Amino acid sequence: MLRVKLNGPSPLFCFGIFLVMCLLLCFACAPAPTDQELQKDVQSLKTEVAALKQQIDQLKAGQKQIQDTLKEMQEPGEPAAPMPPPAEPSTAGPSAAPSPKAISLSQLLQDKDRLTGTRVTVKGTPGPVMMHKKTLYLQAPEGMLEVFFGDLQDKKQIERLGSQSLEEPITVTGLLTRSPGTGYDPSRLRIVAESVDF
Repeated sequence: MLRVKLNGPSPLFCFGIFLVMCLLLCFACAPAPTDQELQKDVQSLKTEVAALKQQIDQLKAGQKQIQDTLKEMQEPGEPAAPMPPPAEPSTAGPSAAPSPKAISLSQLLQDKDRLTGTRVTVKGTPGPVMMHKKTLYLQAPEGMLEVFFGDLQDKKQIERLGSQSLEEPITVTGLLTRSPGTGYDPSRLRIVAESVDF
């Protein structure tokens, strides 16, 4: 007759249970930090993509504005004033002839969208002069126009613009642009003057 002596669980059985427990611990601990890191990475990538889309939209809007300006300059209906040869120093005074096709400040403000980016000659009533910025303002009932005169060739004329009070209308020729403004007018009109006649 055979006798079987049971001394408890076999070593192979204990090793199998130990192996299963180790595997369960590995599966329970590993995925949680990885999921959180992946979610953070995905969120940061989404933020970067949104910022890139916004920059691309801004570039497209700027490109469209440039193309529209070029189309307006090339339209045969009203040709833009041709670019003159480099201007000689202007002598302001009664003998200086005003540039041809001068428009009033009111007309310029009405057609500002069409004229922005082109060379214009505008006649208007001078307003405040800020000599430290080499800037003066033309004023009309419809609004104001900033005129930067610091790039004029005639340095004496720059001094005269800042030193004497201007009461008579003046004629300014230069490139009409928009510059970032403050307060109620986020985009103000500005001319970099090539010549000023008064």
